[in-house]
Amino acid sequence: MKIIWLALPLVFGLAACSKVDNGSQQETTAIEAPDAAGEAPPGIDPSVAPGVAFDFAYGFTLPERQIASVQETHAALCGRLGTTSCRVTAVHFDKERGGRVQADMTFLLDPTKALGFARDATALVEKAEGTLANGRVVGEDVGKTIVANDKSAEGIRAELAKLDAQLRIPGLSKAARSALLAQSSELRAQLRVLGQAHDGQVEALATTPVRFDYDVAPAAIGDAWRQGLRSGAVSATTLTTLLAYLLGALGPWAILCGGLWWGLRKVRSRKLVMPHAAP
Repeated sequence: MKIIWLALPLVFGLAACSKVDNGSQQETTAIEAPDAAGEAPPGIDPSVAPGVAFDFAYGFTLPERQIASVQETHAALCGRLGTTSCRVTAVHFDKERGGRVQADMTFLLDPTKALGFARDATALVEKAEGTLANGRVVGEDVGKTIVANDKSAEGIRAELAKLDAQLRIPGLSKAARSALLAQSSELRAQLRVLGQAHDGQVEALATTPVRFDYDVAPAAIGDAWRQGLRSGAVSATTLTTLLAYLLGALGPWAILCGGLWWGLRKVRSRKLVMPHAAP
């Protein structure tokens, strides 16, 4: 089995968040591409969807012999954009002997270049006799969530300021101090959770993940004949190898047994001739 996994470290800058007007929390567009090649999910300019983090997924079908080379061209396409605009984050190619190829790739792109990259990648698949089988675009309004979380963080900081002021009051009893410290610790933990969520949401706005899945297309008549001929050649080679092995392993024993049988027949023939010999 040939398995290739590549996981590359990611370093991305934080993008500024813009305030989002009233809208849905999550927008999803799913497209099942028809048989006609070249049809892909609709292009959405990120400038008309401020604060929305997109996620793209494409499924391609193409001849099995083309899958590895198409993965290479997709990686090269990403490389031409530069590491600041496109990074390969994972590669998978799995081919078992006599089995089908299973492959996929994942990229992380500048949001403004994700759709163009996906369309160019689809064109490369079509040049390799493949088609776009399915496509999916998911957009999540993380900008609105960021604004709400920032307001919650401001409220928590205000409460922490009040607790700190109370802790500085002279003559505070031990029980009261313990209660105030417990409240302060709980609020600080909530603030840390909000901070981690904020960082992840900002990164989601700054980058767009794109996933490609590669599947083997149904074989055409010509491909089926070629596959049949290849299978026949493999079977003939296997049979020849087996016969050669059996000949090498059993040949000496066959010669020995044949010699013994011939010798026994010779001796028996002489015994039968001897009674008829003259005195």
